[in-house]
Amino acid sequence: MPHDERKYNYRHIGTRIVVEMAFGRLKNMFRIFQTPLLHDTPEKMAQIIKCSLVLHNWMIDLRSELTQTPPESWMYIGGDVSAKFDKVSGDDAKRVRDQVKAYVNFY
Repeated sequence: MPHDERKYNYRHIGTRIVVEMAFGRLKNMFRIFQTPLLHDTPEKMAQIIKCSLVLHNWMIDLRSELTQTPPESWMYIGGDVSAKFDKVSGDDAKRVRDQVKAYVNFY
């Protein structure tokens, strides 16, 4: 295996562990994640996950702040977020993966 692929795989595994831990926290916080997400489309499942992440962040902010403050701008999701992402072919996905690998390996 080439050095750049080994380096990418090492970093990818580390990132995956962090993401899996985050989903573990969400699973403990929201009952919807106690069972497999069997909804109509992947887009619907993505919306559920994004909403739970926003709610999770709000809950953290509400616990840490004793005073009432207006929501910050990052808490607003404008428009149809899922419409911004087109489905990509296998070749396009591989090209994107290679671009991410090059970026990750650069730093």
